[in-house]
Amino acid sequence: MPTDYLSTVDMPLRLSMGRIRSQMQELGYGLLAYCGYRSPQEQARLYRRSRSYAEIVAKMAWYEQHGLSLLAQYLERVGPQAGQIGAHVTQAGPGESWHQYRQAVDAVPVVDSRLCWDYPAVTAAESDAWLMYQTLSGQEGLTWGGAWTVPDACHVQLSFAGSPLDRPYPSAAIAERQIVECAARYGWDD
Repeated sequence: MPTDYLSTVDMPLRLSMGRIRSQMQELGYGLLAYCGYRSPQEQARLYRRSRSYAEIVAKMAWYEQHGLSLLAQYLERVGPQAGQIGAHVTQAGPGESWHQYRQAVDAVPVVDSRLCWDYPAVTAAESDAWLMYQTLSGQEGLTWGGAWTVPDACHVQLSFAGSPLDRPYPSAAIAERQIVECAARYGWDD
């Protein structure tokens, strides 16, 4: 797993995040990127962590019905994952997150050398840091996940589309090919 998570994402996003981080530093805040590219296996692990077996079977059936057998296989192959049912870590299964396409980053503001995981924030300084992250992300043309129905405040992405699978593909094979190409370049983590 890389320590420079921005090196794993597409250049436009990398440059935007660099500008955001610099501007936040000028204002006295930090920004720590902790996830860039995420393999389909890791996405499957996160997805399975908080879901029942029945939910996993239903998701695999959905993938199969839509010609996305490879994505169903990722979900099956990672096996059961420890976690609290219902306490979802992610809404996205494998192939449904922009992380798999190198077009998303998860980052957390830093105030007084402390990571600000709480959103909404507890202190005024943390609120200011989150607002700055949101504002600067918008100025860069990024979609900020904190505004979603199920907020993911650490998440920013290049696309406005909710899921990569919502895009009009000529075929499901193209979606799977893109995932395989990214995974081959950045490593499978089986």
